[in-house]
Amino acid sequence: MPRSTAAHLIGAVSLVVGLPLVLPPVAWAADACSGFVRLDNGRDLSGWYAARWNGQPTGDLSGWSVVDGAIHLDSSKARSHLFHRKTFSRNVIIRLQFRAGRAADSGLNLHGKQFQVRDYPNAGPKRYASAAKPAGQWNDLELDITNGIARITLNGHVIEKAWPIGNNSKLGLGLQRELGTFDFRNIRIKEKGATRNRLDVQRSVFGKMPDGRPVHLYTLTNSHGVRAKVMTFGATLIAVEVPDRRGQFANVTLYLDSLGEYLKGHPLFGSVVGRYANRISGAKFVLDGVEYRLEANARGNHIHGGRNGFQKRLWRAAPERRPDAAAVKLWLRSPDGDAGYPGNLDVTVTYSLNDENELRIDYTATTDKPTVVNLTNHAYWNLAGAGSGDVLSHRLMLNADHYLPADARKIPTGEIRPVKGTPMDFTRPMPIGSRIDQVPGGYDHCYVLKKRPSKRFSLAARLDDPSSGRTMEVWTTQPGVQVYTANGLSDRFGAGGRRYGPHHAVCLETQHYPDSPNKPQFPSTVLRPGQTYHEWTVHRFGVRR
Repeated sequence: MPRSTAAHLIGAVSLVVGLPLVLPPVAWAADACSGFVRLDNGRDLSGWYAARWNGQPTGDLSGWSVVDGAIHLDSSKARSHLFHRKTFSRNVIIRLQFRAGRAADSGLNLHGKQFQVRDYPNAGPKRYASAAKPAGQWNDLELDITNGIARITLNGHVIEKAWPIGNNSKLGLGLQRELGTFDFRNIRIKEKGATRNRLDVQRSVFGKMPDGRPVHLYTLTNSHGVRAKVMTFGATLIAVEVPDRRGQFANVTLYLDSLGEYLKGHPLFGSVVGRYANRISGAKFVLDGVEYRLEANARGNHIHGGRNGFQKRLWRAAPERRPDAAAVKLWLRSPDGDAGYPGNLDVTVTYSLNDENELRIDYTATTDKPTVVNLTNHAYWNLAGAGSGDVLSHRLMLNADHYLPADARKIPTGEIRPVKGTPMDFTRPMPIGSRIDQVPGGYDHCYVLKKRPSKRFSLAARLDDPSSGRTMEVWTTQPGVQVYTANGLSDRFGAGGRRYGPHHAVCLETQHYPDSPNKPQFPSTVLRPGQTYHEWTVHRFGVRR
């Protein structure tokens, strides 16, 4: 059990993952409440063992007793926890009562995460003070856990709606500070049958193209209520709805209100870009001795597949209902000569959402002529919610010791430069805005991800928002990630009655390096007949308390 990281937290009720089963199981006594089993019989501590810190021995029961039918803890000398031996399933209801010896002793800890439930001096934010009773009075606590997600009710007040617990948890009761006594009683548990898998895919019409063709919207939902929405125009991700630390859901990717707004043009909000994401210098490259000239749509260079890139195409799509994920597969043919590229390219992009709150994007492609391919998704992330303001306080960590310096046209020079000692260094979590004023124009750079030869799929980035508690990890098979802090975003765009502005999101575009077709020292982006291009990226969402 990790120690509390909040100095003000005192009493604790916790579900602890991965504790060893050091003692044999014990029998539970039947409880009067239908379907429930009692963990305490009001007479002894059978079925429990203690763990103590601060240099004290572990595994003993010193400091614990039974008083007036309740388990009594005196933690005036050392931090302690009392653990039940049984490992519970992901579908249980746990009910208990607790009381603190004085006001400064009340608190709640679930799976090592701190919640303040009492109002006492120097305690920091008093989010749950109104739910807890004064010192000396009994509090009623219920943890209703479904598929590993807890709904927490304290004295009739729902204080957490969607808190992830994890697998193989145990019930732990205890004090983490040397501040007096704590009592527990009427501890009951009922294991529930696994709920019906609610992974689902729904299709609806989002709008129509000018020629009358329908644009479909696919909504992927997991059993925790997390949703991802993908439309067939541009294979565009228009929503990722995840909970914050209070269980409140918000869309954390920038979007527009209607298809009409997307058709007017936009800065690639959530779209799949190709054939080649990012820039190709001089809008040309040589492959097998043949020079190919591309559309020059960026100051004499080529970017994001040209003026009519994949983000402006209407993709075909079909839902995929899997036992472990809700998914939609989209496919597109890019004809030979498209924007100047050689070969008929058949592209498939699959979005899938699982019950671990992971959104995965798979990209595959085949060709009938040698060509170059570099696909990515251009989502703009704001973990506080789209339209909530800038992301300069978001903390970013990149698994990259090097980046690619670029010239004034944003074309890599070919150098691979260390980030150490520069404002480009995010090897440790840093607020995005902490050094952005030292980067002319803001961040718009490709980072070279650290890769082990045997680990093609690896961590690229971690992002978290202190205000909401939402977190996102990005894992990928790609060798690089383009970090763009929406420097040029203006109030021309917005949704839900809110306008966007500079730095109102950050893009983490996993991809091959810009201008790779003209930089032989960079990883190759060449695809040949008989080969299959396959890259994938996973966005893993969570909550930090």
